Amino acid sequence: GGGSAEAAQEVWTLALDGEPIWTKLSLGVLRPSIVSASAVYDPWNDRVVVHGGRGPDFALNATWTLPLTGTPVWNSLVAPGAPGIARHIGVIDFANQRMILVGGGQWPMRALSLVGESRWTPLEPALHPGSKTRGIGLYDAKRDRFLVWGSIICCGPNRNVVHELSRFPHPTWRPIIASSPEHWMWTGCLDAVRDRALAFSADFAGGVAVWSLDLEDGTEWTQLPVVGAVPPTDLYGHVAFDPQRGRAYLLGGQSNGVRQLWSVDVGDHASWTQITPAGSPPPLRWGHSLGYDPKRNRVLLVGGIGIASSADVWALELSPEPR
Repeated sequence: GGGSAEAAQEVWTLALDGEPIWTKLSLGVLRPSIVSASAVYDPWNDRVVVHGGRGPDFALNATWTLPLTGTPVWNSLVAPGAPGIARHIGVIDFANQRMILVGGGQWPMRALSLVGESRWTPLEPALHPGSKTRGIGLYDAKRDRFLVWGSIICCGPNRNVVHELSRFPHPTWRPIIASSPEHWMWTGCLDAVRDRALAFSADFAGGVAVWSLDLEDGTEWTQLPVVGAVPPTDLYGHVAFDPQRGRAYLLGGQSNGVRQLWSVDVGDHASWTQITPAGSPPPLRWGHSLGYDPKRNRVLLVGGIGIASSADVWALELSPEPR
């Protein structure tokens, strides 16, 4: 959340058990300061994997890992065929144990094997869904497919049309014919509990709107009715979904900053609650990555443009309620 002139290399975690509290962890080795990288949780090695992004004046083709067991230390992962890329979409392909990158103005797509020998492999679908600069992506494990939508460079009614990449390991793109709101959907997540995709956008009334797409046979985005107060418009914020509680956490953004943390319970309605954790929060930032650590039931915050460059790791404990 927020913004400044310097790129941050910090990682923050938000644990989801107990009263929420931000905890700052120390790292042994620094990695380059970047913004608009892709960060994913690697469940096979219990680590964060980060690729690409943009440093002070260039796009990076480096891959870094951060183990979540023991002392967290950034490690450079050398893998042949690494693309130099920023503002792309990264997602875990659970069926094939790899990380996939799409968009960012670069084709073909690339896949990084996470088990066995680390190697980048080009993927050559017959079609592709456009450059998808800073779009939204998720993996639908139930149907073994990758979904992407949204882009800061595509305006109008087509920017939120969802494209599907199926039939791994020989992928083929096809558009899902769904009505598409004109709002820019700037972040989203998978609600596996209710088998749907969730997207977040600025509402014309000045708050944050929550949209739902049924993954079984959905043909249109549906805006969830709001109960209670809503966060202010929060461009460049990110969400992570907590499947244990059936809620999403919205953190960061350019306008209201990382010090505003919100949770939203998403059933038939969107019920927002502002959370004020104890402890010192992460510095303001935007362009960061946010993800869910299922092993520890917490949220991970990685990188972005912040107040200062550092390699700190932060945790927000949420047991049994956020603190």
